[in-house]
Amino acid sequence: MLLEKLTEFSARIEQTPSMYKKKMIHWVIDLDQNGRYLNTIKAGDGESKKWKGQEFIAPDLVRTRGIKPILLADNGEYTLAISRGGSEDQALERHSTYLTALEACYAATQEPSLTAILNFLKSYLQERIELHAEFDPLRNVTFRVNGQFPFELPSVQRWWAGHATEKKDAKAETEQECLVCGQQRPALKGHPIQIKGIRGGQATLYMVSANAPAFTSYGLESSLIAPTCQACAEGYAKGLNELLSDSKHHFHINNLAYCFWTREPHVFSILDFFDNPDPLMIKELLKAPLTGKSGHLQTDGTPFYALALSASGARVVVRDWLETTVGEVKNHLANFFRLQQLVNREGQPGYGFGIFRLSASLYREAKDISPNVPRALLSYALKGGVLPKSLLYLAVQRNRAEKQVSEPRAALIRMLLIQHNILKEDQLIMLDITHRDRAYHCGRLLCVLESIQYQALGSVGSSITDRYFGTASSAPASVFGTLLRNAQAHLGKLRKTKEGAHYALQDKLSEVLSQLESFPKTLSLEQQALFSLGYYHQKAADRKAMEERKVAKAEKGAEA
Repeated sequence: MLLEKLTEFSARIEQTPSMYKKKMIHWVIDLDQNGRYLNTIKAGDGESKKWKGQEFIAPDLVRTRGIKPILLADNGEYTLAISRGGSEDQALERHSTYLTALEACYAATQEPSLTAILNFLKSYLQERIELHAEFDPLRNVTFRVNGQFPFELPSVQRWWAGHATEKKDAKAETEQECLVCGQQRPALKGHPIQIKGIRGGQATLYMVSANAPAFTSYGLESSLIAPTCQACAEGYAKGLNELLSDSKHHFHINNLAYCFWTREPHVFSILDFFDNPDPLMIKELLKAPLTGKSGHLQTDGTPFYALALSASGARVVVRDWLETTVGEVKNHLANFFRLQQLVNREGQPGYGFGIFRLSASLYREAKDISPNVPRALLSYALKGGVLPKSLLYLAVQRNRAEKQVSEPRAALIRMLLIQHNILKEDQLIMLDITHRDRAYHCGRLLCVLESIQYQALGSVGSSITDRYFGTASSAPASVFGTLLRNAQAHLGKLRKTKEGAHYALQDKLSEVLSQLESFPKTLSLEQQALFSLGYYHQKAADRKAMEERKVAKAEKGAEA
């Protein structure tokens, strides 16, 4: 269960005190032990042009409405009664609640540093001590007394946890069985920590919430639709916020956030394979079943979790959730990259691409990526299954729009054709002049005709591929007759100017045509995909042959 696993993760990582979280503090007011004002400084790198304050683990509270002070980590209005744009009376009212909380904390803890802060605040209101020239009451403020931040004191932490949760307990209904821990405890009507770090919605979000009749269930309102106790509500939110703030545990594709973690600390990192995967790592992954390396594939039973999230207004939307093992994930990952095996643009062995490169290859710009595409690819990479054929349609359409076949798109096309039983796993990794499908050789033919045109005319404004890729890849019979007649004229010119190129290209053209008894009138979606692979393979083989000729010529020159 998702909330349970997030709570377990929270317990595993370094714990923050109850009702504390990582937050930015911008201003630090330094005081001596008696509360005498010393200085106001910018927290963090105050000299930076991109100054954002400094991150602390400090008191926090969800504040959607009403007046609720956050002890020792609030904005300038609550802390110092400096208006943020509203009325002076409102600022004084908010500051009064801050003072009340501070006095209550001192009464319970008897910490001398809190007395110092109270002394300062009384003198500040009377004397209006001048703070830093750039002081902004919209930002968070804290105090440092004799070099010590009072909110770091254990006694203050315990008091704040009780104070903040008292306010939550007031909203609790009768005791219910907690959905996470299974204990009979007061269930919170509103969960205490908001979720941050998911794009496309509000800055702060709720994982569990029902604020309209349509969302209620069995008469339960708000967060009571999923009864959760204070400790577990805090735990799952802290766990998720940690995942969303740690680059080792998540990545974004547009507005989708993907989080990954294991039950126990583990050297395996799924993110190593999803952005720009290292070919050596992929080779090791593919070899693991053969080499029997420790921790490989099916022997690693460490629990592994994956989560796909988006935002809708103020809510977190769970798009996908996976519970499996590291061994199973490695199994599926190995297959994911195995099916992508394809020569690269230079005709050398390729090792596949991560989720983002494959997804982006289907669109003009990365910002246009549909969330369904990376979600489908990620699901297949982690748990297998079958990729939707709609991805093949997107790949073919993008080839036609760009009038070329990119390397990641070719790898994805091959994987999809294998998935849908058009190809076998060992087919069309590289150029195959004996392949039986005419569509594949039609793609090769277009590449050869493009080479003939280039050798005869050099760079032209619009090559035959630029002009005819779309038609040739969907209705070959309607265009190849004309293109072949034009090619004969180009070959005639080459015979007079580049005799060696003429014979090489004539032989290549004859070889491709020998595989084509006739041209298909139309090509199906799968055949258009094969056409694209034929074009890509021929182009890669030509580049490889050209490079080999250059190397041979250079070696021959060196020997001479």
